[in-house]
Amino acid sequence: FFLGVGVGNAHDSFDPAMNGAYATSQFEDVAAKSTGLSGVIWELGFGGLGLLIWFLLMLFKDAIHFAKEDGLFGAFSLSMLMQVAIFALTFFYFFVFDINIILIYFSLMAGIIAAGDRYKHEWRADRDS
Repeated sequence: FFLGVGVGNAHDSFDPAMNGAYATSQFEDVAAKSTGLSGVIWELGFGGLGLLIWFLLMLFKDAIHFAKEDGLFGAFSLSMLMQVAIFALTFFYFFVFDINIILIYFSLMAGIIAAGDRYKHEWRADRDS
């Protein structure tokens, strides 16, 4: 219940050989495929849901910090704020993880924000020393 049944174990795959143990069994009626929230709870459990929410909050906090800057990175961070909000709000009624291109772009942009945060910390450490 806390850990779930495993990533990809409750959803159908593009290849039937890669279907999880709970994808096409008596557990189909549980509606694990209906929303993102139910899918994450089913596959990752409440522990994974907590980690996902923690990741989104950290990303949102960093994007707020960088959105106050001038230039392209500030505008990019402002757009990332909206993407995190849309991702979090649609999570309750749509399974975003099924659309690979959205997930790839979201992960790439989240990595850029995280790299900007790391760069800021290194720049401050160099400046203070």
